[in-house]
Amino acid sequence: MSTHSEQKQLIREQAKKTRAMLHVDANAGEFLSSNFFDVFQAQLDSNPIISAYWPLGKECDTLPLIDDLLGRGYKVALPYINGGAQGLDFYLWDHDSPLIKSSFGAMHPDLKSDKYAAPVQPDIILLPLLAYDRRGNRLGYGAGHYDRYVEALAAQGKSALLVGVAYMEQICLYPLPAEQHDKPLDCILNPNGYTPFSSKAPVIG
Repeated sequence: MSTHSEQKQLIREQAKKTRAMLHVDANAGEFLSSNFFDVFQAQLDSNPIISAYWPLGKECDTLPLIDDLLGRGYKVALPYINGGAQGLDFYLWDHDSPLIKSSFGAMHPDLKSDKYAAPVQPDIILLPLLAYDRRGNRLGYGAGHYDRYVEALAAQGKSALLVGVAYMEQICLYPLPAEQHDKPLDCILNPNGYTPFSSKAPVIG
């Protein structure tokens, strides 16, 4: 019998192939941004720190959303893989702050620049993913950076709203294998949809 880790790896490889074959609307990023503001307007009233991610490959495009958030005066943070037990730090970012390519190939803050101050704690975290299921389980790339960060927050009595970002076609119609350290999403945001999973997520309609 295969372990959860082996099952995840098999699903991960299939999910990568599925995403690679998607025919993505050229305006998907703009639709995602519009949908975000429709869904999270009440949360934005408190001027939260919103952690986005710089899209890599065929990840759901967050760049229009980042531009729109900054253009409206909201605080945007980007993740930085720190190599420590917590896995991630988040730094406030704007268009004047330099980025460099991480070991994973994604762009992240260049901490050699004096544009960056101390790490911040995001109130809303947008998470990239390979697949998600109808229970809010997320399949990432296997490094566990976000899971460790959320666990570290919980140990301090803190939390953040976890928003998975993906195309609707990335849904897994059967339950993904989940282990104790896997942190479920509060909701999923698509360019053309939104699904809440927890009581922390916005209620629409």
